[in-house]
Amino acid sequence: MKDVLIIIGCLVFMALALFLATAAGKWRAQRLKRAGTELGLRALAAGERAVLPSTELMRKKRRRLGAVLEGQWNGVPVMVFDLYYPMGKSSSRQTVLAVRCEGEYLPEFALVERNWLLYTPSVDLVRAGAPEALTRCWYAYTRDGSWPFGEGLTRWLAPRGSRWSYEGRGSRLVVYRRGRGAPADKLKAWLDEAFAEAQGLRAQVNGVRGDSDASELGALASALEARNVHINVSVNVRTRP
Repeated sequence: MKDVLIIIGCLVFMALALFLATAAGKWRAQRLKRAGTELGLRALAAGERAVLPSTELMRKKRRRLGAVLEGQWNGVPVMVFDLYYPMGKSSSRQTVLAVRCEGEYLPEFALVERNWLLYTPSVDLVRAGAPEALTRCWYAYTRDGSWPFGEGLTRWLAPRGSRWSYEGRGSRLVVYRRGRGAPADKLKAWLDEAFAEAQGLRAQVNGVRGDSDASELGALASALEARNVHINVSVNVRTRP
């Protein structure tokens, strides 16, 4: 009888923890949506499709979205969203700013913050031969391991430390702080800082071109078709309520 009571108690505790986590997530999403709409962004409705950047961060397994906002910030098309994905027995959440770089086609890269308090990231790219001044603060990855950027990026980034992480591919550039969500009551300040980081990095990589989004997807589809594999290349994720 005692064992049965212990099992029942554990099940009740697990159910309560799940309920509280779900409620906290919904409360967080409502606050972020409210703060974003007050700043002139549009909050995507529950179930509405969000077309997201196909960067390394977005390809993590079992990822899910919280609140998603879109619009313009300082005249530039942006998207802001909370991203959750499993991390061991827990989960990681960070708020992501995605900036559309009209007319630019960046080679795929990721500069992920080094932090001894955080896990070493698991990525589907190759460790890149970036300058040591960068790799002291960031894990650097590209598709083929080469580093396509010049000294200007190193000079701009190295003195800044590893406060932010940066990823880019095609016409999208994303910035985020690992494991940290934007405070809903200070969303404007967070957006201003994240946008300044994105625009600063964008200025340093301007002129370095990769394949266009269409070319990348076409090459991938052709390679898979040769192996009799068929895919849907649209990147659509439904938002949760």
